[in-house]
Amino acid sequence: MICWDRNQILDPADDCLTLHPDLRAGLQLLQAQRADFLPRLEREARAAVASTIEAAATRHLAEMQLSADLDAIRRSAPRLIGIDMASGPDNTEWGLP
Repeated sequence: MICWDRNQILDPADDCLTLHPDLRAGLQLLQAQRADFLPRLEREARAAVASTIEAAATRHLAEMQLSADLDAIRRSAPRLIGIDMASGPDNTEWGLP
């Protein structure tokens, strides 16, 4: 089976048992990337964590600003205390009896 030319396991140009050039190239590529595999994985994981933290911090700051804006509106319009400013105006229509 290893001598069958369609398997491309042995080098057909060599007169002794030598791995096919494609297999040698693949093994060299694997060896070259193996040294950087764990460091690259760690870099990618750190980048993903940093991105998640950055998104959470941005969202938190936006929510804090919204809360501060609502508090400022409530302080400047005391007659609106008790009205839910976040859900919008009350459009309830009251009918006359």
